[in-house]
Amino acid sequence: MTSAEKQQSAKNAELAAGMSDIRVGTCLSIDWAAHTAKVNIPGSTLDMPMLAAPVVNARCLVGFYANRPVVLGPEARPPLVTATGPASSGLVKVTGDDGVPYTVAADGFSISSGDRLVVLWADRGGFVVGKESADPLTGLPIGTAGNTPAPSQQSRTFNTVASGSQNSAYMGGSGTSGFWTNDVWAGDTTLGAWIFGTQIADTIPDSAVIDAIAIGVNQIGGSGGSSPKFGLHTLGSRAGTIVPTSAVTVPGGTGPKGLPLSFGDALKTGAALGIATAHGGYWIYSGSASLTIVYH
Repeated sequence: MTSAEKQQSAKNAELAAGMSDIRVGTCLSIDWAAHTAKVNIPGSTLDMPMLAAPVVNARCLVGFYANRPVVLGPEARPPLVTATGPASSGLVKVTGDDGVPYTVAADGFSISSGDRLVVLWADRGGFVVGKESADPLTGLPIGTAGNTPAPSQQSRTFNTVASGSQNSAYMGGSGTSGFWTNDVWAGDTTLGAWIFGTQIADTIPDSAVIDAIAIGVNQIGGSGGSSPKFGLHTLGSRAGTIVPTSAVTVPGGTGPKGLPLSFGDALKTGAALGIATAHGGYWIYSGSASLTIVYH
């Protein structure tokens, strides 16, 4: 038996005795209906429940509880990176604070080599949401009379609790025929909704300042055409009529879609409960989506 095999055998013995452990594995696929992920860890490939969704084909953390594996979530990626060159065609090459090179989206930013950038990571990659100030804010010393530490920035990702589509009047009006699919359609005669319930309002304080918001979506059909429009809706479940508000045009296809900061303001207070499609060419998205909000 090799040294590696002996180490693995010892780990297996510990797990059989009910000891907890944390491993790094690679997510091979996700079964959203069963809420499980297929993960390869040294020595085996297992289906396991997810505490937080990992990224397919990327490393993830796996915890063991009484010999049962659970996906804890994706391996953390650095929010601060350094540009290694200028942006080109909406992309920029960077080196993360973990020393690993990445390529991230950088639409709307003028970037030079050496710039320190803030990156928001989603299921399909990362995108630049800002540049670090030359004199970044730091917390004031705790215990100094009259001083309060500056609030720290936080990032939270929320997964859908329901989804679906309804028919609607051509290029206007609200849904008219009830939900007929779990997929989210954006077409001339269809409206769709990703529903998040009250989890966002229950997590983010009303007083929070929204720094960035994006929804990560997966296109599973359709033939494109005019760009889709994403707005807000107030449905907490698959009941009622989809009425999109504050809709904006976003790029079609799979990946993270940046949204106005005002969307985060509405979601944090419960004034809105999810993201709606408000027409477009012909786009069909998976009902599973992740909404990431950065705030302080």
